[in-house]
Amino acid sequence: MVIDDSNTIRRSAEIFLVQAGCQVLLAEDGFDALAKIA
Repeated sequence: MVIDDSNTIRRSAEIFLVQAGCQVLLAEDGFDALAKIA
């Protein structure tokens, strides 16, 4: 899971991780992250 308030950082990290074969969840902040994993 990539958690960052910057959309650019989230998307850049997502591209890198997907190319490495990872499944990626994106979250804007801690509350968003908790909602996605709960």
